[in-house]
Amino acid sequence: MSNKDYVISKEQQKLDRIINKNSVQLGIWDKGNLLIEGLKYEFPKKPNKKDFINYGKPKSEQYWQRSTEYEKWDWNLDDSKGQPLWYDAPAEGQLEWYLEEIDRFVNGVWILIDGEEVYFNKYTYFFLQWFLLEDGTYPNFRDSILYYYRFIEICERSPVCIGHTLLKSRRMGATSMCLSALLLLAITTDNSNYGILSNKGDNAKKACQRAVKAFGRIPPFLRPVQEGTTAPKKILSLREQAKRITKSTSRGEAQEGLNNELSWENTDLNSYDSYALAAVLADELSKYPREVPVNEYLDVLKECCKKGTRIVGKILGPTTVNPPDKGGSNYKIVWDGSDQTSKGSETGTQSGLFRIMIPSYIGLEGYVTKYGQSIVDKPTKKQTELLKEVGCPNPNIGARQFLLDDRAKSENNTDSLQAKIRQYPFNAQEVFDASNSGCIFPNREQLIERRKVLEDKLAELGLTSDKDELGRRGWFHRVNGVIQFIDDSKNGLWYVDKLLPDNQANKYSYDRSNRKKPENEEWGAGGADPIASGDAPLDGGSDACLIIRSRFSSLDPDNTGYPVAMFLGRMDNPNKMHEQWYNALEYYGVRMLAERAPQNWIDYAEAHKLQNYLYGTVRSDGKVIKGVNSQGEAIKQEHAETQVLQALSDVDKVPFVTLIRQRLAFNVRNRTDYDTCMADGYAGMALKIPFKTSKKKEGKKVKFFRRGRIL
Repeated sequence: MSNKDYVISKEQQKLDRIINKNSVQLGIWDKGNLLIEGLKYEFPKKPNKKDFINYGKPKSEQYWQRSTEYEKWDWNLDDSKGQPLWYDAPAEGQLEWYLEEIDRFVNGVWILIDGEEVYFNKYTYFFLQWFLLEDGTYPNFRDSILYYYRFIEICERSPVCIGHTLLKSRRMGATSMCLSALLLLAITTDNSNYGILSNKGDNAKKACQRAVKAFGRIPPFLRPVQEGTTAPKKILSLREQAKRITKSTSRGEAQEGLNNELSWENTDLNSYDSYALAAVLADELSKYPREVPVNEYLDVLKECCKKGTRIVGKILGPTTVNPPDKGGSNYKIVWDGSDQTSKGSETGTQSGLFRIMIPSYIGLEGYVTKYGQSIVDKPTKKQTELLKEVGCPNPNIGARQFLLDDRAKSENNTDSLQAKIRQYPFNAQEVFDASNSGCIFPNREQLIERRKVLEDKLAELGLTSDKDELGRRGWFHRVNGVIQFIDDSKNGLWYVDKLLPDNQANKYSYDRSNRKKPENEEWGAGGADPIASGDAPLDGGSDACLIIRSRFSSLDPDNTGYPVAMFLGRMDNPNKMHEQWYNALEYYGVRMLAERAPQNWIDYAEAHKLQNYLYGTVRSDGKVIKGVNSQGEAIKQEHAETQVLQALSDVDKVPFVTLIRQRLAFNVRNRTDYDTCMADGYAGMALKIPFKTSKKKEGKKVKFFRRGRIL
């Protein structure tokens, strides 16, 4: 990618839907169920309200604060002092607090945050309360922490999931979160082995040392005894007998050692081979060395987490993404094979892992309020004040815009920009596309300048640069028998720069089969990128797009030869969406060329006798078909060349910033997410299809068209 902004892909829109501006509970709410990465999250039963953390506090003071209540009691565990051990003579409330804390370790806790009832699972609570970070501080609560740990819990419970991979941004803290999860498991289970791997042995060793340090800061009365008197070089061993309070006892008693260990290994194809693991941190999966292809090594590691056919351990695989030649291409294989929302994934994914991507603007340091809420888009006045409290670098914008502005600083340095995208990604697609350094458009600098012009105009109008377009927004509806444009600035999916004079709009006639045919083809043409379904856009697919272009006229060069109207998005009802398409074609009096797959738009035309609004192409066998088969190399080449020629001539005319952005990012090898480019290219190809107009006959203007060949 070479633009400072990102392409608002279907995946991006799906990710945006996990952001609830009034809640820290990220996810998609569907019929009362919380879906995280397409998977249902199971909440435990709520306790009495008085048992919630922050119960009784004013709403403004209901946020996470690490408890230090335990510091008021003496926790003597040294019987050589001649003093009673704490559990032999606990102070008032001490034993009760201890038992409740053990319960929080196992079952999590409910908390009131800004008036909302929020459940912290055991991993979330333990991390916030007891895990010491590298800088010697404890974590602040962020919504991204809650989201990630809930996903880990889902993976833990799934019998077909052998772990997960997280595509993350830098400084997210995912490694610390995974180490904390391993520690919690190590002190609450027995007879288990836990492992740590990374892209380098030294990094795995450092991660293990961090875990040992964090373990040492857990109060002695809560942790089991560590074997040995010095910090281990390679293993955290929990084999010695430990005095432990349980809910079934009223005092400490000697128990068998937990018989657990946490170790690290060098990065090698044989690491942990034939070793039984209850959980393993496989950090930085995308950065494994060439001699250890991660897509191959995972097959070794997965066997460590299985007993026969049964999954008994889990892999935790957070990573930023390296360039393809430095591990990124191998990781892409893992990522593509880990989609838990794909067909057939009910019995497990191809890789055995589930996958999660958390955009960098969620949980970004400086843009998270004291309530843990990420401020992604332009903040409200209240949110601005909350951001000031946490020392936000620019509290008048959201995290997304902050990162966009940072990308802008590198827009003329491709390598720097690609590195920023990989380190602070907005969606998975742009991470992998960041390796696509070649922009097919030779006037890249002009496109960058045009994007800036359009963004400035949007800002002047008080519109957002990442979601809005210039011009009018609305729908094409039939009113009193003719198609008219009706404004709808909030919900409309048509963006219109130019409407026609009344005497030029709605020009059509009828053929001998009493089917309408457009009578304004000399004015322009349309191109469309259809979608397989008109259902709600939560399935990660592309947007539907139809662009209508006017033909270039030397008599009016400044106002012709550019895209004048654009439909971009989806509608719940596919028939309603196609109705919008054909209403617009009827209004402008033009035909369109579109991809044949899927063919629902052709079916709609046939059902409503609108076939004359479609261009056909001639196949190699001579058969004429509606639309164009887009997968042939010749068609792809013509489509790309058409876009390039259009960009050279219309760069200063294009009113739609999304089209300019997608031109800058367009990947000829993976065109799925560039809906506007696909539609605009087909519109340009449609304009090259020849047509001719006959002389008037019987007082009526009738046109005859011959089909063009696009090969």
